[in-house]
Amino acid sequence: MNEASAKSERKRVMIIASLYHATPRIPTLAKFLPEFGWEPIIITPKLIEGNIFNIPSKEALSRLNIVETGEPRIYEQEKKSSKSYPIKKSIQNAVEKIDSSHRSRLRHHADAIFWKLHNLFNYPDPEREWRQPVVEKAVALYNEKKFDLIISSSSPIITHLAALDVKEKFGTPWVAELRDLWSQNQNLPYGRMMRWVISRLERRTLQHANTLVTISPNLAKDLQSLHSKKEVHCLTNGFDPAIMDIVAEHPSKFTITYTGQIYWPKMKPEILFEAIKDMISNGIVNRNSIEFRHYGPYDNHLERLSVQLGLEDVIKQYGVISRDESLKAQKSSHVLLVIHWEDRDQPGMISTKLLEYLSTGNPILITGGFEGSIVCNIIQQTNTGKVCHNKAQTIEYLSKLYQEYAACKNISIDSNRDEIDKFNYRNIARNYSILLDGILSSSRK
Repeated sequence: MNEASAKSERKRVMIIASLYHATPRIPTLAKFLPEFGWEPIIITPKLIEGNIFNIPSKEALSRLNIVETGEPRIYEQEKKSSKSYPIKKSIQNAVEKIDSSHRSRLRHHADAIFWKLHNLFNYPDPEREWRQPVVEKAVALYNEKKFDLIISSSSPIITHLAALDVKEKFGTPWVAELRDLWSQNQNLPYGRMMRWVISRLERRTLQHANTLVTISPNLAKDLQSLHSKKEVHCLTNGFDPAIMDIVAEHPSKFTITYTGQIYWPKMKPEILFEAIKDMISNGIVNRNSIEFRHYGPYDNHLERLSVQLGLEDVIKQYGVISRDESLKAQKSSHVLLVIHWEDRDQPGMISTKLLEYLSTGNPILITGGFEGSIVCNIIQQTNTGKVCHNKAQTIEYLSKLYQEYAACKNISIDSNRDEIDKFNYRNIARNYSILLDGILSSSRK
């Protein structure tokens, strides 16, 4: 079969997703799906490069079939902007004068009340205005070319409501992918009554989907409990194998790196920093030869903690950087930090950060958490690092790594490449294509 013939037989899938939220998963899956017979076309809000740190570069986007429609409303970015919410900023300033602690209960309660009211007034989704331009663009695309299948990927959940509109018009098979849970999301700022309303909307919407997809076994179990009559599949996040080829030199200092936001108080980075302080005090590590690097939005809590521990010269914040720069920073580090999510009710969260870390060949330090979580299991199965639940374990592991660094300026790990390769996005795209083929085949019977 020649290339032109193969291309003509390729099946088309419409993917409705906001790349402000769904990067790198959706762009990377779209990169590999054509290898397995599927031609993806992504519908996303207009992309403004540099507007938020995880948007792919123009070069990366140019290789994908992307259709932009509607203005972006980036909820997470708006939450940090005093221009978007001057009332919230005024409340925040007032609370700061009363209690400036990063664990302030008053500020926590004030934030919770504000966002509860905000989300209530923006039901069912703060990005709900995107629904109409998506549906209009999807209908226009259908008039140009036939689609064999639709995938909607949330968040935002408005992607599923738009996909339902398209399915009802054309009868196309539909896969609803929930990277985060919808009504079962522990972080929803609502009471019991509003959660019931959202749960009812979720059930009424997703009952029309052919199948449901999520990104971890624990989330799949929760989804199955709510949608007992639906097939629920787990297709995890992963890493682009291309990042394994990144070349970056290790810095002269023993460097520990964390990329992304720190979510207080669900994360406790104090375990690491108190361990570093003790290692310096006890002469295990030279103060001038160690550095912790944080890449991500500037964190006032982290700044205060560094001053409190006397580690201002060790803990460095480098701000938001591009995705490519972030990957290079990970590759160049001696140790990569994962701060475990301190919530037994959410043991199924697998961060994209962790999966990217796996590809670097550098040791991974996971602090906090509890035994038996899926994050701990991944580290153990891949043999890529150590889970340290407390300060003593952290000191023991870091001391071992520092000794190796001091001896040869390099650290090696005997990782399990077969287990790591399970999170290669090419393999995940292969499994996704098998699922899509099965849905398409069943719908044609």
